Amino acid sequence: MKIFRQLIETDQIGFFVADAIHDNGRIESIKVFPVRDGVVQDALEYGMNDLTELAEKMQVHLTESMKE
Repeated sequence: MKIFRQLIETDQIGFFVADAIHDNGRIESIKVFPVRDGVVQDALEYGMNDLTELAEKMQVHLTESMKE
């Protein structure tokens, strides 16, 4: 298993770091960490079932990055 990390900015909640654990390029779990005042906070209680749109976007980015 490997970790794919992505910094994301949203209009609603600002910046956050998302860590996706993947195996053979398929995301298996996600943890989301808000960034406030430049400091990464504790993980939110949301997972892949709650963040399906984010998981799908991260899967696209992961797949693209593995092609390079």
